[in-house]
Amino acid sequence: MQNSKPTKVFKIFEQQIEILENRNLIINDYDFALDVMKSINYYRFTGYLIPFKNKHDTYVPGTTFEQIDRIYEFDRKLRLLLFQLLESIELKFRVAVSHYFSELYHPTAYEDSSYFQQPHLHKKFYDRYKSYRNSSDELFIRHHIEKQQGIPFWVAVEIIPFGTLSRLYLNMEKNDRVYIAKSAYGLHSKYISSYMNCFSTLRNACTHFNRIYDKRFPITPKLPTPILKKFNPSMIFYKILLAMKTILSESTFNISMNNLSALIEEYEDVIVLHRIGLPEDWYDKITTH
Repeated sequence: MQNSKPTKVFKIFEQQIEILENRNLIINDYDFALDVMKSINYYRFTGYLIPFKNKHDTYVPGTTFEQIDRIYEFDRKLRLLLFQLLESIELKFRVAVSHYFSELYHPTAYEDSSYFQQPHLHKKFYDRYKSYRNSSDELFIRHHIEKQQGIPFWVAVEIIPFGTLSRLYLNMEKNDRVYIAKSAYGLHSKYISSYMNCFSTLRNACTHFNRIYDKRFPITPKLPTPILKKFNPSMIFYKILLAMKTILSESTFNISMNNLSALIEEYEDVIVLHRIGLPEDWYDKITTH
């Protein structure tokens, strides 16, 4: 297949550094910069330089390689912090959907399209699920297959990806979604559907080491009216944290916010709050009852 434009010329690490220097990026420690380039893809690293780029395709005077590396390190630690929160959210969602749906019907009702709104979407789910099931090396899955037993939902849910499960929940009948949401979270199902779609997307971003800092998130969670009135959030990342606040325990959430506050303070010399997606008074507001 031919491209209309020639492919860019391969550059060794030293040449990559030379490009950055030619664009006015200050490199105080060449050996350090070389080690970083050998560890982090050039285009991943330069993604953090986007806010510092001017119209002449050079970088704002005074911008240093070490400064950008610290922003990268902040973002890496931010992903780890978010992933811990998302782990708690995902695990509870697995329990909620499998437990209450099985309570409403029977242990293998998740396999039957008649319990769902759109059979063609359920077929897509079930085809994926069979692939997960047949390729799984989890002992609890192999045990049920070898015994030729049906796999209960609360067992199967452990091999169903977060995003796939959130779409399965969205395809459930409205009354079933409402029952699960009220029973597990005390919220309307429209919020849980929105939350889980948002959280599964964020989880994928964290899993694939995507940039969180200074990047507009593609999905905004739908928040309950009382939360909107109390916090009046306008930034997407702030809305994501508020969504987490409504479904996590107070202690789990506040501990994570304390850790986030400490992380921001550690890197306050290089980061800007609005590039994270937080207002200046975010911590005082979000940790109140």
